[in-house]
Amino acid sequence: MADAFGWIHRLAHAYGSPNVLFATENCNWHKDFSPQLTFGAGFGVPDLQHSGCLLLWGANPSTSWLALALEINKALKRGMKLIVIDPRGEGLARKADLWLRLRPGSDKALALGLAGELLRMGAFDRDFLLSWSNGPWLVRDETNELLLKAGHPQVWT
Repeated sequence: MADAFGWIHRLAHAYGSPNVLFATENCNWHKDFSPQLTFGAGFGVPDLQHSGCLLLWGANPSTSWLALALEINKALKRGMKLIVIDPRGEGLARKADLWLRLRPGSDKALALGLAGELLRMGAFDRDFLLSWSNGPWLVRDETNELLLKAGHPQVWT
């Protein structure tokens, strides 16, 4: 719908109405402002011209953001790989190199599994996590001590 805002305003104004009402407060506000308020930067858009692989997780731009879907299709034609995680095989899932059809509600298990594997491989930015995540406040099961505390610079062991 966001792609059509300009056209909808033009249509309303063509009929002499200054009134246009959207449900942004229900479905866009959190997307538009939460990242800015949380991280100090907007949500951003993928750099599809330079991406070798795109992961869509529970998102279907074919129905929710047509301009992005068109750019994704262009990137696919140039050779970008696509991974789609969605229980439905609709839209871009049909074009995916890998479609993971999760059962609804099982996203958390996959996310935790991926995070665990990245930690096991050491494939993470330690300084970023120390500064921007709650990782330093995690607690060891065996000792109930914080993973990071004075004299113990190792976060994950």
